[in-house]
Amino acid sequence: MNKRIPLGLAAATLLASSALAGGYVAPVIQPQVSPIVEADRPSFNWTGPYAGLFIGSTKFDLKATGEIHHDAITIEHEEVTEERVVEIIEHDEITEERVVGIIEHGPVVEKIPAVTREHPEVRETVQTGSETVQVGTETVKVREDVYRDENGEKHRDENHPTGWRHVPIYEEVPLYEERPIYEERVVREAWTEIVEPEREVIVEEAWTETVTETVVIEEAWVEEVVERVVVEEAWTEVVREAWTEQLTENFSEDGNAYGLFAGYRHQWQNNFVGGIEAFYGRNSANEFSISGIEGPVKFGKDIYGAELQAGYAINRALPYAAVGYANVLDEGALTLSLGLDYAVTDRVIVGAKYTHFDIGDIKSIDNLRKFEADGNMVSLRAGLKF
Repeated sequence: MNKRIPLGLAAATLLASSALAGGYVAPVIQPQVSPIVEADRPSFNWTGPYAGLFIGSTKFDLKATGEIHHDAITIEHEEVTEERVVEIIEHDEITEERVVGIIEHGPVVEKIPAVTREHPEVRETVQTGSETVQVGTETVKVREDVYRDENGEKHRDENHPTGWRHVPIYEEVPLYEERPIYEERVVREAWTEIVEPEREVIVEEAWTETVTETVVIEEAWVEEVVERVVVEEAWTEVVREAWTEQLTENFSEDGNAYGLFAGYRHQWQNNFVGGIEAFYGRNSANEFSISGIEGPVKFGKDIYGAELQAGYAINRALPYAAVGYANVLDEGALTLSLGLDYAVTDRVIVGAKYTHFDIGDIKSIDNLRKFEADGNMVSLRAGLKF
């Protein structure tokens, strides 16, 4: 029993020394990988700087609040008076037989109205231009790269001209389609055609009539002598007191956005990822047609800012949330974002992002109302990790 322990230790020492000296090699079983089926990609680390481009759609809402002061409505009542009879005097009728006069009768003319025909307007639809619309995407092979395993080692492939095994690299490319734009135009305005003009027909010629009759020079009448008495003095009635009306109006504008972004991320061992990102772009939703203001109200198209990100890496996918500060519509805004990035390769990153801009009060457009604004942006992103 005591002899077996030293022998075992000696054998273990000999095997270890042989292996270190190269005299003993443990058999290594190489995995057989089909040249057609791509091997599993190694895990991805999000630590490092990155930069890229974004395109998206924006919508900004403008809320206007103001006050209208209404004056009091009053009715002015005049003085109310009453006439009282003081004395009654009766007068007899006075008549006279005489020629009243000669009456000249003009011709009796009848107007026959014109006969017309109404023609409606004529319209036609014409093509006024065209627009380019993205209809989808396609996967395109952009190149081949040397395959490396998780240890960074290249694998031999005698069938490839370079002698090394290669794997294809793909990229999503957008597909566009040219579509016509049509507009309905008035070719001919509505008009009225006069089939037969208006005309006059003499029904009876002009004639003279002599009238003789008994004429009442003055009717019998009763004269009342009255006096005026004030029943009620003049007074003012208030129908409605003065009041102030609060008015609220909402204005919205849709547009497109595009620009650049760059940042830095760090991934910890527990897969949590933190980072900072800055961006700059242009926004076309910057003009509002506001009631009571002549012409559109224009703001700056520049949109830029920075944000802090926090996310959790799921291998090559990175869902994250962010909070930051940006300048939009020439005003500072708090930003809240949700995004999802995906590492297509160890360098190429694609993703989608939603951002809300809380702008709040904006500079005065007129001196009668107060304006507040907020907005949203949905964007698609593509970039490189360095």
